[in-house]
Amino acid sequence: MSLESPGFIGRYVVFDDLASGGMATVYLGRSLDAPERPVALKRLHPHFAKDPDFSAMFMDEARLALRLDHRNIVQTLDVVPVGSEIVLVLEYVHGASLASLLGATRRTRRRVPLPIAASIVSGMLRGLHAAHEARSEVGAPLGVVHRDVSPQNVLVGVDGAARLIDFGIAKAMGRMHATREGALKGKLAYMAPEQARGGEITRRADLFSTAIVLWEALTGQGLFRSKNEAELLMKVLNAPIAPPRAHVPDLPEALDAMVMCALARDPDARFATAREMGDALEAAAGPGATAAEIGAWVEREASEALVDRAALLAATARAMATPATIASYRAAAAAADAKLPPIGESRRPPAVVAEVDDEAETRQMPVGVPASPRRGPAPPTPQGTDRHEIAPARPPRVAAPRPHEPTPEERKRAALNARAGLTGTIGSPAAPAARPYAASLPLYLPAARRSRGDDDSLSARLARPAAVVAAGIGVAIVDWLFRAQTASWTLRPGWIANALLIGGIALGVVRALASSR
Repeated sequence: MSLESPGFIGRYVVFDDLASGGMATVYLGRSLDAPERPVALKRLHPHFAKDPDFSAMFMDEARLALRLDHRNIVQTLDVVPVGSEIVLVLEYVHGASLASLLGATRRTRRRVPLPIAASIVSGMLRGLHAAHEARSEVGAPLGVVHRDVSPQNVLVGVDGAARLIDFGIAKAMGRMHATREGALKGKLAYMAPEQARGGEITRRADLFSTAIVLWEALTGQGLFRSKNEAELLMKVLNAPIAPPRAHVPDLPEALDAMVMCALARDPDARFATAREMGDALEAAAGPGATAAEIGAWVEREASEALVDRAALLAATARAMATPATIASYRAAAAAADAKLPPIGESRRPPAVVAEVDDEAETRQMPVGVPASPRRGPAPPTPQGTDRHEIAPARPPRVAAPRPHEPTPEERKRAALNARAGLTGTIGSPAAPAARPYAASLPLYLPAARRSRGDDDSLSARLARPAAVVAAGIGVAIVDWLFRAQTASWTLRPGWIANALLIGGIALGVVRALASSR
């Protein structure tokens, strides 16, 4: 999508993409009803949208997000069903992910100020506590567990608020998608030990993950890092955890104790709730940073990205500034016929056509899959449509073969075959007819020998009868030697020479017979 050719999802105009994660892409959009307010539209990647597990997971996120209303959780404003897909309409947060902010500080070898780190994590804990305490419409606890708390799933805005995102793999009572037995959900480097072992997961698993985020924000380095997933899993389960003061000695001792309590591998040794952990963090770290201080820090660490984002916001605002533009967008949205725009790929079910390949085999091929390069380029897709159908390629026309005109040499060989009692067409291997013994003689099979590249010269023809004569002479010599030597079993030099001679003759016979077949 772009400013020049935006797409439409329901009553929303879709502009450029903002971010792309492992499961979904987030696009910048504006509502036709309230064009002055930007929104973020989250849509599953096409290959995940076709997976029923991921689709159910995405539906879980939509259902949960509609029940979570807190300043430290990204708000879900709308859910737009389009065909078999749904698109989440989220509040737009002008800021950056905590992962990108921590990465910027590591590259510049700067530390996150303690008040800012403590305030950001404290906001995360307040949002987690609201999610953990969420209830259904009838007041029953939902039992929400985020299970994927990590810097990538925390947005820090220029307004100074830290917001949790991506409850797509959250565990909750009554959720539509049941996690497969033994499947790991979440990022391994931020996973609680009981979650990595596949055990029972409670809200205290989120506290362990939040403590890892706090440890990394305080020390400026990763807690569990490895290029090998098996080694990373062993570190999460068994590696000793050094307190933050081992890397940053000027941190308060109370903060060390608080972090190590939250990083206890025994869930019962951790804090009981996110609110309890947040209160302990605020008491150990001292006065936190104000919203203005956090916002200024975000603008400094993510200045380049925020400048580009501000320019994009201004351009989209100008694009929808006049009533005439909004009216044209409304007409285009109505003409979209409630179809998803081609952000990723067409959502139409693929039609099945027959494709004929070069080997004259027929296989089923869904429309929309490009044909093999040997069939030439695909026909162009009409502009302004989301149909990416490619017409099936027709099999190439092959001219009928002309009848073969036999040469004089082939006519002569055919006559010889017929004289020997063999039948067959001119220029093709002859077939045995009424004389099987004559047909078995390898005398006149020129077409078969020529197809194998054999020598068909006059000398080769004469060598074959000579080989038969030589074989008969060899048999006679063997018989004579046998009679001469049976009288005495003494090994004589003349006998050895005769044996070598016979062996040479036999080898020539075998080779002559093999080459004639």
